Amino acid sequence: MVNSVSIDNDLNDLLLNSDMPLGIGTWQAGKNQWVGIDDASIDQALDLAFRHGVRLFDTAPDYGNGYSECVLGRAILRWDSDVCVVSKLSPFRLGYSEVVASSEASLRRLKRDYLDALLIHWPSGAFGSDVVPISDTMRALTE
Repeated sequence: MVNSVSIDNDLNDLLLNSDMPLGIGTWQAGKNQWVGIDDASIDQALDLAFRHGVRLFDTAPDYGNGYSECVLGRAILRWDSDVCVVSKLSPFRLGYSEVVASSEASLRRLKRDYLDALLIHWPSGAFGSDVVPISDTMRALTE
């Protein structure tokens, strides 16, 4: 459980009065490879971050097989506020049709009609993935 009293007292001025954009990653929200994490704790942590000025959220389809994106999508609907969402492409999904399908699936999970940024998480060929010409990936990203 997140101790919001401690965070409220120690970081409130820093977070709310900073000119630096604040962001948070959501790998743990996918719950894959992590123990002792439940949805209530994830929701509490995301809500706390939002309440303290975090407006950039980093996620990826690989985080819990898309679960992180689902959790973040629900949180964004709760907040009913504009936030910046960054997602990523897996090195196993860098071909033209795979980029399109992965992006559309991310948008569905996030309950959004656009992403603020879409990053190539790991380069083509990483982790034994197929080597895909960057032109294929870029064509999908720019069309």
